[in-house]
Amino acid sequence: MIRRFEKTDSDAVYEIERLSFTDPWSKDGIAAEADNALGTALVYDDGGVAGYVFGDFDGESTYISRIAVHPDRRRQGIAAALIEDLMSRTSRHVTLEVRQSNTDAIAFYEKMGFVRECVRRGFYASPREDAIVMIHRSE
Repeated sequence: MIRRFEKTDSDAVYEIERLSFTDPWSKDGIAAEADNALGTALVYDDGGVAGYVFGDFDGESTYISRIAVHPDRRRQGIAAALIEDLMSRTSRHVTLEVRQSNTDAIAFYEKMGFVRECVRRGFYASPREDAIVMIHRSE
């Protein structure tokens, strides 16, 4: 069900992007993740792409640049499965940013073992909003 992202997944991922974010990545930006030498791009595919995660690994830690699940498939464990799989392939030390107003996502990340590290003022532009930086550190 979880497999590496391929360029042919770009349209499906773009659709989830468009439904999930006020500032969706372009199709070209999404497709480029297939060639990202530092990246690990995964999709949850059970007959169609239901979610994805894009992460960059620097040899020690992983930065999740994007994660989303199709709105019709949320709260089914897909995001958790994607994060766990990403961490098993890269590192259990993971960072990410989340909109301060996205309390559901913050609660989800905390349940996954992430902790709030700091605030990045004005990180998001559309609409302008602070980001909570969250970190998951391995024991």
